[in-house]
This record gives sequence, structure tokens and C-alpha cells, in this order.
Amino acid sequence: MHPSFYEGPRMVKPPIVLIAGMLRARQAGVTTDAWTWISDDAGQRVFDPPNVAGWDEQRWLDTARLSGRWSAAALLTERWQADTEDYDAEETANAAVTKAVKFWGRPTLSSKTTKELHGFAARVEVAADAEWQQEPYRALRQNALRLLIASSPDFQTS
Repeated sequence: MHPSFYEGPRMVKPPIVLIAGMLRARQAGVTTDAWTWISDDAGQRVFDPPNVAGWDEQRWLDTARLSGRWSAAALLTERWQADTEDYDAEETANAAVTKAVKFWGRPTLSSKTTKELHGFAARVEVAADAEWQQEPYRALRQNALRLLIASSPDFQTS
């Protein structure tokens, strides 16, 4: 059966697998040693498991580790941030979500996650009611959508 139709339990990606997947999706290489402390913050110190049995596969997502995953997404998207002064002031919520999903190589997202992303994107349009807000709010929305996708449950699991 095709993986997108599978509705059973999903495995949370170890931090290194998540980071490697994000780098692959952006066709980016490792260009900084920040990945070392980020993966450690996310719960996996590279090449240094806590014991001979390896890492505790049950502890990848807890409140202490989510900030590391967010940091990984933030560091990777930083290089490609949308320009707040030269962005499409008429981009629709649907177009923004489509563009953000494409940014990550079109990962499979659940209908629930997709609905939340569209809701967020639409709320940004409502918040940008002044003419001067159109470009910067839409650019900021795009940056936020990219981070939200990378930190979504669908992106964190396999």
C-alpha cells in the first residue's frame, strides 16, 4: 500500500534524519558546525550515543527537544527568507501555502495540517488591512509557513 494511504502509527524521525531530510529537500549541504549543537538540542548528539544500546527512540519529541527541531528549521530557512520589501502584495492564502509546500519538496501533509496552514495563511490576509502591510505581511507569512511545515507532525514523522 502507498505510504500516503497508511493510517497506522508513525515513527518520529530522529533529529539527524530530520535535519538530513531538510537539507536534502533544499538541496543544501552542511556549511556550518551549528548542526552539531542543534542536533544535540533536538536530542541526538552526533556520534555520541548515551550508551552502547544507542539512543532512546522513545524520547525524540518532548518539550525539551522541540526547540532544537525548531532551531533546525529556522537555520535552514534563514538563507531563503522572503524579502519583506519586494514580495507579491496580492499573493492569496492558497498560493502562499502551495509555495511553502513546494519549498520543502512537496512533502505529504495530512488534511488536518493542510487545513491549519490555510487557516493561518487566511488570517494573515485579514490582519494586513493597510496598504503598506500587504508586501511585508505576505513575505512574513511565507517565512512562517515554511517553519510551520517543517515543525508540523507530518514532517516530523515517517
